[in-house]
Amino acid sequence: MDQQTRLLGRLIKLTSNSAEFMRAQERDEVMGIPAGDGMALVFFRDPVAPVRCASEILRELQRHPEIKLRTAIHSGPVYRTKGIDASRNVAGEGIKTAQRIVSLGDANHILVSKSVADTLSQFGNWATCLHDLGEHELAPGTRTQLFNLYTGEFGNPAEPESFRSTREKMPAKPPAKSQDASPVDAKRSAKLYVIIGVAVLVLAGVVAGYIVLNPSPPMLQKEIYEEFINLNWWRVPSAGWNVRNGELEIDAQPEPGILKIVRCSDFNMNFQVKLINGAGAAWALRTQKDLKNYYLFYLSGPNGQFPNRFVTYIVRDGVFSPSNFNLALGLPLQLESGGEYNIDIKVEGNKFTHTIKDEQTGKEFALAAFTDLQNSFPTGAVGFRSVGIEKFSINTLYVRPLDTQIPK
Repeated sequence: MDQQTRLLGRLIKLTSNSAEFMRAQERDEVMGIPAGDGMALVFFRDPVAPVRCASEILRELQRHPEIKLRTAIHSGPVYRTKGIDASRNVAGEGIKTAQRIVSLGDANHILVSKSVADTLSQFGNWATCLHDLGEHELAPGTRTQLFNLYTGEFGNPAEPESFRSTREKMPAKPPAKSQDASPVDAKRSAKLYVIIGVAVLVLAGVVAGYIVLNPSPPMLQKEIYEEFINLNWWRVPSAGWNVRNGELEIDAQPEPGILKIVRCSDFNMNFQVKLINGAGAAWALRTQKDLKNYYLFYLSGPNGQFPNRFVTYIVRDGVFSPSNFNLALGLPLQLESGGEYNIDIKVEGNKFTHTIKDEQTGKEFALAAFTDLQNSFPTGAVGFRSVGIEKFSINTLYVRPLDTQIPK
């Protein structure tokens, strides 16, 4: 049983033992739904029930600091369904939007859509806890105003990493307070506002609340050695990856696949790459959860887009920058189709340093160092992808904190 599964099991147990969950369960006003690496709770009829339930879970989680959660709150239509095995479920745009919102947050963030912010502001002085983040595109052509919910006692006041490069500059507009709302003690309000995972208040004839509990991966603390026996540690692209004889094979797959068990800030990364068709290989560093923002390093082989050149990009919202590919740097060695090379990477602050070693000759060369003056992505996951037709394999992958002592 891996760490993520154990953490989720603890979270499910804590949730099922919470007083608010048991109360709603007795009245048939809550549904529990699997949600990938997390879980969802759908509350009906009481718009504040998800908040009360989440606050109970949060108080209990103070004794479990190893569990870190992302949070979002949204309202929208849902309807109940049944699976082919008669299992209960829910569907609708409210659920989909909630899942998109939770993917934007970092650990301890509570992201709230405007519709929910307007509803909750009618209960006590909730509006004082809501901080406008502006509009964000959750899907092509669909923009939603979001708020960061926090006080000095809970939440995460930092701007989500996914917003830093895409947020719109617009004045904050906190939701209007209901004139009938009575004042609430600030400490009590803070407790009410702490929500675990995603809570989606769904207004569809009846009122429902949707909570997704989704642990965020921890920061890299010790060496990780990947032998590629399977892909359990990876968030695999939709097109799929192949593992054969201890090697990860990537074939013309432009979507990044990432190591999902940790996030990295300053680290060393080392792996061996084989240029199967001679087109090259590419790796993504400090990849954000949306898989659209990261640093991309492209080793173009003799049959690649820029033969025997090393190209560095900052990918923002899926768009490569710079777009002037003539800036690609020539390599200090001649790559070969089918050649095997060892890549060593050091990432410290905003500086990325690469070294390449020809496994056939044993010669080692330094590649040009790259420095991002804006430090666009301070943390994120590591992974691999193709840029075009590249087919390559990876084996013996190491990811280590910078201070790790490497055996001689």
